[in-house]
Amino acid sequence: MIPGKYQLVSSTNSAAAYAAIGIPDDMTAQLISTANIKELELSVGDGSYTYSSTHSLTPQLNETTTMKLGEEVESKAMPGVKTTLTKLADSKFMSTGKFGKVVYEYVMAFNNFGFTAHLSVQGTGVSSTEVWKRMDPPINGFYTMEWQKGAEEMWLAEIPAEHQGPFKQMIKDKDMSFTVKMCGSDFTMKSNFGGQEKVQHFKLDEEYTEEEEAFGMKSSNLMTLVSPGVFKMVTKNLKNGSVTELDVIFTKEGLLEKGTKNGKSFEMFFKRGSDIEGSWRVVSESGKVAYLDACGVPEPMRTKMLNHKTKFQINRLPGGVISMTSDNEFMPDFTYKMGEQYTMNIPGLGSSSGLATECNGVQTNVMKFGPKVITQTSFASGDFSVSEAVVDGCIGSNYKMICVRE
Repeated sequence: MIPGKYQLVSSTNSAAAYAAIGIPDDMTAQLISTANIKELELSVGDGSYTYSSTHSLTPQLNETTTMKLGEEVESKAMPGVKTTLTKLADSKFMSTGKFGKVVYEYVMAFNNFGFTAHLSVQGTGVSSTEVWKRMDPPINGFYTMEWQKGAEEMWLAEIPAEHQGPFKQMIKDKDMSFTVKMCGSDFTMKSNFGGQEKVQHFKLDEEYTEEEEAFGMKSSNLMTLVSPGVFKMVTKNLKNGSVTELDVIFTKEGLLEKGTKNGKSFEMFFKRGSDIEGSWRVVSESGKVAYLDACGVPEPMRTKMLNHKTKFQINRLPGGVISMTSDNEFMPDFTYKMGEQYTMNIPGLGSSSGLATECNGVQTNVMKFGPKVITQTSFASGDFSVSEAVVDGCIGSNYKMICVRE
């Protein structure tokens, strides 16, 4: 299964198939309408599959479901409908549905355009076909390792014995992250693997050499684009001549690497974090007065904060640590780690504690300041970032800030 977001572009005989399943005529009319935009988002977990479907004219059918192969799951949007997912091949999956006495099969065959789906209703001879296209996912951003399956064993076979200890520790700590920038066919990747930082530049369809001195590896590589957000990479170990084939698949949630070597397969998933690293300057603020009032900031500090356009620097350090410095006298320099509580002392206001997480490119920071709770979300879009904060959930305290990357 190729994860990603898909949109239905054509279908044949869907009305007859829906009728054979037992879907009411009025709902069928909306489902097959050319005005009905149908989208499907697929993601792959460590042994699980999640799909989220949306229908512009029939939102009551929108739902998100997570299942494992061979596991029967009941639909929340259509109670009574139960489905079981099976894998027919690497690029072909079948969902078997049961609705009362009706049994139907929905077979998805993935390709470089998207996937083709064939729906057949058992015992009726009725079937339909759908064509779905894969939509362009975001590529640029920050990624950090979430899980791996078979990758450690595969790469250890490539690494000299004296370098295997640091590699095992890196995998154990999930201490692998990188930032990707793609412009046309040019790629820039800044990586931090086990505390070893490196910047790599390469072009699609052109050979490039990569060396990991800490792990005793050197390889020759080539990457090509095969469909929206899906790349094929072939890498040759320059020390022993072995060749590894990789599918590099970008989605909203992150990046999935699926590889094969000597008939064995492996997978690695890197979740998408917030692309916050760099030098930033505040250029636009809205709602700041109400926000500071809700925070209880006194004068003359309040006026100083209102008149100052902050410049700040964010760096990602080894081990998932983030450091932040600024030219704002009321914003102390501090470090924190995603998912771990931190404390900071704000000059003139006192101590506060907080916790930050990131998912799908968005960082969420919840901070406790005395009896007040401040919730802030931030995300980057190229050379801009947007932050929004609210105090104690009060809409009137909403504060929005736009920064530019320098």
